[in-house]
Amino acid sequence: MFRVRSAAWLGSVLICLLLADGARASEAGASLYLLGSGGPEAAVTPPVVGVFADDTVYVYDGSAKGGAQFPIGGNVVAGLRATIVADFATVVWVPSTDFAGGTLMFGGALPIGDPLVDVSAVVTGPRGRSFGLSRSDHALKIGDPILTAELGWRQGLTFNGVNRDTQYRTGTEFHLEGSVEKILSPGWSLGAQAYWFDQLTGDSGAGASLGPFKGQVVGVGGTVAHSFKIGPLPATLRVRVMTEFDAKNRLQGTSGWLDFSIPLWVRLPKAPRA
Repeated sequence: MFRVRSAAWLGSVLICLLLADGARASEAGASLYLLGSGGPEAAVTPPVVGVFADDTVYVYDGSAKGGAQFPIGGNVVAGLRATIVADFATVVWVPSTDFAGGTLMFGGALPIGDPLVDVSAVVTGPRGRSFGLSRSDHALKIGDPILTAELGWRQGLTFNGVNRDTQYRTGTEFHLEGSVEKILSPGWSLGAQAYWFDQLTGDSGAGASLGPFKGQVVGVGGTVAHSFKIGPLPATLRVRVMTEFDAKNRLQGTSGWLDFSIPLWVRLPKAPRA
């Protein structure tokens, strides 16, 4: 079974779809890292040299709890609700499985998404004026292609940059994810997964009008996977559903995932001589 995961790309693309173009800070209670990406085999890099394809359909519906306020693009809003449907097509090339002791990977992703964002009130605008207004916005967007490189290991901390349009810098985030999976048969598996997100340092910058705004959330869910062959190629289809609770300064909702993975070409190791 071959699996290719692209959690960091998915999250960074998703935040750009949800917020303003070119955002580099995770405002609006969102994160550059897409929580729930760390499911079964998420940290497994392809074990052989080759080219691998992965397509992920992601659906999320969440809302702010308890009248919480959020900063978005220079505004402070209340009653925030977001519904996101996105597709991430990813291709990964593995030129070496023994580069500096790890697996070297190069990849690219093309995101397509339709985020629907509703707010019941805009509390303050960019110039400090206060007013009330209900707003709704959505648009189908094709994101810029993303290129990346990876050397066979993953880090659990996310260090964020600055959104120079709004002068907003998000603090350092910590996310811990885990999963267990039971192999039911050669073609089927069933499992559970969970994640815990906690922001270690507060937001800052002139645009951080709500102060440190540290966020946290917990998510739990289940997954089922089916492995099969398309001609000679082994493929995997995985479904996951995650629900969130105990959110603070973040949206709280439910996400659904449909992942399809297949190797396009692999160079199998030579069999040992008899």
